[in-house]
Amino acid sequence: FRGQKIPFLRDVIEWLTSQDMHANIELKPSPGRVAETAEQVLAELRNWPNHKAPPLLSSFDFEALQHCHQHGPQWPLGLLLHKWRKDWLV
Repeated sequence: FRGQKIPFLRDVIEWLTSQDMHANIELKPSPGRVAETAEQVLAELRNWPNHKAPPLLSSFDFEALQHCHQHGPQWPLGLLLHKWRKDWLV
C-alpha cells in the first residue's frame, strides 16, 4: 500500500452515501483526546444525508461512546469488547 493516501472521513462519507453503503465508523482516540476525537467525527457526520441509514459508531473506548451519545444522541452506538463482560447489559 505504499504511496496510497488515507482518505479524509468527509470523502469516505461522500463515497459511502453515493454507493448506498452502510458504515461502521470505529472511534480510536489517542490517550487524552477522547472528546476531541468524538467531536471531530460528529462534526463530519453533520453532512450525513437524512434519507440514508445512519452509520454505527463503535469503539472499545466507553468514554468516547458516552461523548457521542451526549452530543449526538441520534447516532447508533456499539461498544466493542476484547473480552465478554458479565455486566454487558448494564
